[in-house]
Order: sequence, then C-alpha cells, then structure tokens
Amino acid sequence: MEYYILIDGKTEGPFSLEKLKEMPVTPQTKVWRQGMPEWIPAGEVGELNFLFGTPPPAPVENNSNHEAEPASVKIAPRTWLVESILITVLCCLPFGIVGIVYASKVSSLLKLGRYDEAMAASKEAGKWVKIGFFTGLIGIILYMITVYFFISVSDPSDLSYINV
Repeated sequence: MEYYILIDGKTEGPFSLEKLKEMPVTPQTKVWRQGMPEWIPAGEVGELNFLFGTPPPAPVENNSNHEAEPASVKIAPRTWLVESILITVLCCLPFGIVGIVYASKVSSLLKLGRYDEAMAASKEAGKWVKIGFFTGLIGIILYMITVYFFISVSDPSDLSYINV
C-alpha cells in the first residue's frame, strides 16, 4: 500500500509504509491512497497509527448474534447504623452494640474496596438489629401480659394492701 502526503501544500509520494516512517508525518498531515475518496488526516487512517506511537483501533467484532451484556453494578449495602443505635437506646443494649460494631464495619470495608466483606458485615448488622427488635418486642408483650394478669386477678374491693 502506497500513500501520498501533502507537505506545505505540495503532493509528495507515493511512499510505502516503511518509507513513511522517515517522512515528517504528523496526525494532522493529509494523506491519500488509491481507493480513498479524498485527502484525510493521517491520524484518521488506522494503519498509519504506528507512525505516531498509538495503537491501531481494536478490531470490530460482529456481535449481531449476541446482545450486549449489562455491566455489573454493585449497590452499596445497607449499614443498619441508625437502627442499631435505636435498638441500643430503646431496648436491648447488648444486641444494639453488636449491631453498631458490624454497621461501622460496612462503611470501612466499602472504602477499602472489599465489597463481599461489606455485604457480610451488613447482613450481620441486620441480623443483630432484628434480634434486638424482636427481643424487645417480646419483652414488651410479656410485660403487658404480666400487668394485665395482676390487674385482672386482684380484687378491687380489697384495699388491705394500703396502709392508712
């Protein structure tokens, strides 16, 4: 394949690819070869990229039979920090503290790029929040049942427990 080049408005060539290495060709230098409809910058001719130290364009594969696969998008896992704090303050201190420890690990691991470990920490934090919540709920229900039981079995006319 031989190319002609324009240098200072003058047509030079034809030159082989080997001879073009010795010529002052830049990506903006206009080139033409047989079969080209017009002069174009050398930087737009893929087989001339070797002159500029840039790799040639990657070959285009025909993927007409394959649909493009979507890129894997990773969503940041839930930290459970607010829920852990609420569980700690409102009912179940031990479970809430364990939840806070795991919740704080989630953000740290994400910043380090350890996504799988962050997901595991998120699941653990969620587990301890749920354990704390249901333990607290069961405690409240048992308390209400106990209060109802003592109120219903006591005789309102018996005021002997009051010392006057």
